[in-house]
Amino acid sequence: MRKTDHSWYVPFLGRNAVLPVVIGLVVGVAAAPGTVRAGQSSPVAGVLDLGDAPPAPAAPGNSAVSGGIRPQSVTGGFAVDTSSREASRVFYNTVYASSMGVPQGWTGNVAQGIAGSNSPLFDEAVMRRINYFRAMAGIPAAVTLDAVYSAKAQQAALMMSANRQLNHFPPSTWTFYTDEGAEAARNSNLALGYTGPAAIDGLIFDTGSNNAPVGHRRWFLYPQTQKMGTGNIPGDQGYPESDATWVIDSKYGTTRPLTRDDFVAWPPPGFVPYSLVPARWSLSFPAANWSSTTVTITRDGVNIPTQIESRQSGFGENTLVWIPGDLNPNLGTATPFSAPAVDSTNVVVVGPVIINGVSRTFTYNVVLFDPVRPGPDTVVPVLTGTDSPPVGQGADYSFNTLAGADAYQWRTSTLGAYSKIEGAEDPVPAVELSTSAGYAPILTGTAASGRNSFHLAHSAPSQQRLSLPVSLLIGSGAELKFSKFLGLTSPGQTAKAQVSVDGGANWQNVWTQSGTVTGSAVIPAVVFEPVTVSLNPFAGRVAQVRFVFDYQLGQTYFPQTSAGFGFYLDNISVTGAQQLLSSSTATVATSPFRFVPPSAGAYLLEVQPRYYGEFFGEYGPPKLVTAVAGGLGFRGISVAPNATLTLEFTAPAGVTTGFVLERTSSPSGPWSAAGGTAVAKGGGVFQFTGIAATGTGGFFRVRTP
Repeated sequence: MRKTDHSWYVPFLGRNAVLPVVIGLVVGVAAAPGTVRAGQSSPVAGVLDLGDAPPAPAAPGNSAVSGGIRPQSVTGGFAVDTSSREASRVFYNTVYASSMGVPQGWTGNVAQGIAGSNSPLFDEAVMRRINYFRAMAGIPAAVTLDAVYSAKAQQAALMMSANRQLNHFPPSTWTFYTDEGAEAARNSNLALGYTGPAAIDGLIFDTGSNNAPVGHRRWFLYPQTQKMGTGNIPGDQGYPESDATWVIDSKYGTTRPLTRDDFVAWPPPGFVPYSLVPARWSLSFPAANWSSTTVTITRDGVNIPTQIESRQSGFGENTLVWIPGDLNPNLGTATPFSAPAVDSTNVVVVGPVIINGVSRTFTYNVVLFDPVRPGPDTVVPVLTGTDSPPVGQGADYSFNTLAGADAYQWRTSTLGAYSKIEGAEDPVPAVELSTSAGYAPILTGTAASGRNSFHLAHSAPSQQRLSLPVSLLIGSGAELKFSKFLGLTSPGQTAKAQVSVDGGANWQNVWTQSGTVTGSAVIPAVVFEPVTVSLNPFAGRVAQVRFVFDYQLGQTYFPQTSAGFGFYLDNISVTGAQQLLSSSTATVATSPFRFVPPSAGAYLLEVQPRYYGEFFGEYGPPKLVTAVAGGLGFRGISVAPNATLTLEFTAPAGVTTGFVLERTSSPSGPWSAAGGTAVAKGGGVFQFTGIAATGTGGFFRVRTP
């Protein structure tokens, strides 16, 4: 068997030789604190309002004319096979996850009546989130953002925020009223307390006693729609967040396109991430008569009583809505389901349904699963190749390819010791903070040790984050250690330590603590206690670590940021892990790739798949290699007047025979034998001569036994 650890490339281009090239969350509306007795405080209510869904136009096609399409990255054209757990898992971890945490970049001012605009990346994230849900539901998922719709929707969002209420038909007496904003309000899903992709989730969940018909969801999942617009206002100077998503275009009432399942359901048939399954379930079909329809659900073999909540038409397609069991449809986007340790299968039977005088029954399975947890059909790229690539010459590394991937990115990293204890003592702490305005996330004079600590608080009811800006190779016995204090907090506020092994697409809780205060309580003194968390479940993986102070939308919370409130952190460390230092990436269409180490030492190699030309899946297991000096060495190449090639190289001591010369038109191959025999020149120098040089040029390599 030939080895690849003594090979190198000599590119040959025409009659001139050149040397080788080494390549190397959802949020609520802030409410003012209530008046409390000295030394005591009470939580306040988060505000959440979806209002009613916009009514259907009076006649098919009776909708405003749109404008041009905004330039955008990949926001649609998606399709997913929900009958495959892995396909649904990958789709969630790439497309859905890509619309999380995108900076809004808003340029307006509510108090001054300036609607402003949001960053194109933010608008694209909104559109990706909509098309994610459409693809999961099995309908055309190529809806595009319309510039005119979006500009008008931004005006509508401003009006809703400035007037602190929702209205599809706002009066002209409203603050900052415009005809354009009023037009958008008539054609849009509206929300307060939400903005951006989080608003899309909230409108899909369609919570609240006024949303039993799930009209907002039905507009998002209307198969004919081809264009939408997005308008979003962040919480600004005490004004609430708002969202206006233009959902009714000129295709309303036109011919229905083909859908994957004939009907349109949420949750849809197949594997569905548990966190996206609401209390209200629905099934839509045009012209369906639900008057005699019943619903039965058998979950993991156990019958689940259901309550039909709505048979109402008037929004998108005729839709039946029901609640499985005793779920609460008024929890915002807080999923009523916990992460299942084992996939949970729900057999749904809906019937009889009268369609054009014919009775039908729909039967399908909804499987709730945790996309963090790999399944029996999970496949990741696994690297194979030498553990000792030669310096300056390198070796090929192969990996298994994955269904649906259009390319692969491989990463090489050097490793170093990680011994940092982060306690906010440095002038610029080595952490990444994502916090709301209105308070300082670094405190002086309050600490477990030293002078400083970190402090996360809900000055606005949105997720507060502190992340370690390093990637760590977790070793056996690794531990996360920190000192913490959870002050006066409500059950809607939760402190979490989290780990991600897929580049931040998903985060797994490794420690949590929720508040318990529901009424007035004495403000406590800040007292830290140490916490140690085992990271053994992540041994052998590259991981990131962060801390989150979370808020459950629609629940009560403490908005104070003074001493005794919020989540305090100090002395954060990870033991038993190595830090990824300098890293570089390259993209290949398929296996293999060639890694050429520039110097001796340890390197970590990883490879991840790419989908839809833009979204990267999780890295496969890392491969640790140690580059070694030695191997073959290039001395020179020349072309004689008779177009024959002479190539000289050196070999390490003891390697004297079995050299094979190969040629190709591209370094990625395929390679073929070039012929010739290596002749020893003395002193470890060898030479191939008499090889025919071609005018088209190419690459040569020498391989040893």
